[in-house]
Amino acid sequence: MLLRGYSLARKEVGVPPTEPEREFEGFQSWVEEKYGINSGQSWSKIIIFYSVDEHEALQKFFELFEEYLNRNKSLELDENCG
Repeated sequence: MLLRGYSLARKEVGVPPTEPEREFEGFQSWVEEKYGINSGQSWSKIIIFYSVDEHEALQKFFELFEEYLNRNKSLELDENCG
């Protein structure tokens, strides 16, 4: 909720997103696709659902986010080379 409020507040006052914020924008849809979920649940709820506890969910978040960033970098390389 903190991240959501922060992003909404920045949009409200017209502050453009930072590079890390832009990188994070597609994470929600990527997590939904990865787990085959189309329920409207937030990425955090999806990750915690597939975890044993909150500790594992936090670890899994960082693993998934790294995988997401690496996937995006691979796509960017393909677009620039092709």
